[in-house]
Amino acid sequence: MAQSFIKRLYLMLENEKTPVIAPIKRLNPFDVRKEKMDMIAQLTGKQLGMADVRFLSKSTRLFGAYTYAAVDKNNENVVMKIQPANELEGYRKARQIISRLPQEIAIHLPTIYKVAMLEDILHTIPDEIMNDAPDLGVIVMERLEELPGNMFDMITSSPKSSDQSLQSFLNDREAFAAIIDDVIAKKIGLITSVINRYSVRKDIDIDSAIEKLRMQIGRSAFTTDRKKDLEQSSFGLFDIFIKQVMEEIDLWCLGMGISDKSARNNIARQLSDAIASALGKRAVPKEPKTEKAGPLARTKGIKELINAINKLIEMDIEPSDLHGNNIMIRPDSGELVLADLGHFG
Repeated sequence: MAQSFIKRLYLMLENEKTPVIAPIKRLNPFDVRKEKMDMIAQLTGKQLGMADVRFLSKSTRLFGAYTYAAVDKNNENVVMKIQPANELEGYRKARQIISRLPQEIAIHLPTIYKVAMLEDILHTIPDEIMNDAPDLGVIVMERLEELPGNMFDMITSSPKSSDQSLQSFLNDREAFAAIIDDVIAKKIGLITSVINRYSVRKDIDIDSAIEKLRMQIGRSAFTTDRKKDLEQSSFGLFDIFIKQVMEEIDLWCLGMGISDKSARNNIARQLSDAIASALGKRAVPKEPKTEKAGPLARTKGIKELINAINKLIEMDIEPSDLHGNNIMIRPDSGELVLADLGHFG
């Protein structure tokens, strides 16, 4: 009986006498959104006389910005952003004042060609995008490039959390020397107290002792084979580096005639903790008004960007949410540029 029924069912399907219902496909809202934004970008580009409009990237937010490359009327490579309308104000404000900014600040902001509401560009709005149009704006600006990997890592990760970022820091003698100076300046009372209380030597000149300490901590970055150390250790580069710092401070203590082991351990721990704390900060803070820049902010290129950010804050222009994708590079000259002005206050 069962076989007979299955056979009849098979024959019915073969003869298409019974319709087959296809499974319902669930639509991904991000795919639907992108399809709609692609349509908007093509229509907008055509209205603005652009050619070769190509999708570049999108926000992680469903209703965030979508970015497209294009070629404008002057045959220049540009970027067109279809942006939430409530994020246009930062671009409008920036466009108004960029021409009046000092050159050292202006070069870290993009050239903005157009800021407009979508409805002001599309005179006839298709029904498919009618509901979205009032909530969207269009920005056209110069074409910038993504940061190269090593620069991206330096900006998005603190030296404490990234071996590559820490390697960049340790290779920058000026940045490394500056952080040692900062730490020693903050701990000068501790250093002097330990020498006066525990040293058996009576001929120590404090200034010379501090200079020697500075040099010995510096040796921890420049006189070791870090690649070999990593291969032979189960620890990361940061742990190896801090261990080397503590060893150099201990050697300095012995040279200063400080034999008390607990005193040596105490000063080594406090100084290395201070260095570790500084290395826990990003070169470019996400919220620069409330967070301090990390040690790699002294690196060439980043240093100029940080100075520009500080000047903007002084002028009541407050950039925020400065992650790696909001900072780009100008391909011809290499300047770092704050690309996403929608997050300016």
